[in-house]
Amino acid sequence: MSKQQNRKYLLGLWARSLVPVVLCVMVVSTLASSSRSHVYSSALLFGMLGFFGFIAGLVWWKVRGTSAAMARALRSPTPELALDLVDRSFRTTTVADADAFLAQTRSGVLALYGEGERAREALRPVDWERRAPLVQAAGVVSESLIALICDGDFARGLSDAYRARALAEVTPGTLGRKTSNRLYDTVVAFAQVLVNEEQASTLPTLEASAKAKLFPKLQAIAVAGLAAHAHRADTAEHFEARRRELASLAPKLDEVFFGGE
Repeated sequence: MSKQQNRKYLLGLWARSLVPVVLCVMVVSTLASSSRSHVYSSALLFGMLGFFGFIAGLVWWKVRGTSAAMARALRSPTPELALDLVDRSFRTTTVADADAFLAQTRSGVLALYGEGERAREALRPVDWERRAPLVQAAGVVSESLIALICDGDFARGLSDAYRARALAEVTPGTLGRKTSNRLYDTVVAFAQVLVNEEQASTLPTLEASAKAKLFPKLQAIAVAGLAAHAHRADTAEHFEARRRELASLAPKLDEVFFGGE
């Protein structure tokens, strides 16, 4: 049931965001088809393609810029820079359930800084049970991170991570599925390492996310998981290398999770 509900939810998001694009295409197509000038029609069509290419480039530039800004913010000793960036990113958004995703993002930042109570407080204003399963999953995965990082309750963190992933399931082929899966699979893998219940997919998932520079928070979580695995495997050299990597990405997470030794 959740898969179908989530597919419908994501399709609705994409449909609303693509309405201006569809209208623009219809207008340009109408003008081109009604024109008797082949040159004019071609110019309109190429102009439209150039415009969409520019918009796509602008969006990509903004995504890269926001990721780089978050990476810099996570190196700060307090979460305020990252929280300010999150608030500014959501200030003009018109996405459905923006309040829930804002709460999730703020909570995730605070969890990385070990501020469990503030992280929970960020989630409280949202009535999660009334939202679509995919949105509910955002709240549950935040609770998982709080349990894993702030509370040291690894068993509950793993249980919440599994529940969040189940709530976030989307039918194959749905646009946005890959990005959604990356988040939930990484948190599950992180929790699996911490409870020493690793599966065949655990380390490959963490390794992949550790290289995902477009997702700085997820990257830090993955590196923390790999460091924890190296510590358990008693590979001191590998553990120290991962610690140094984590300290360069999110020094406060390193301090909270490993004591900053």
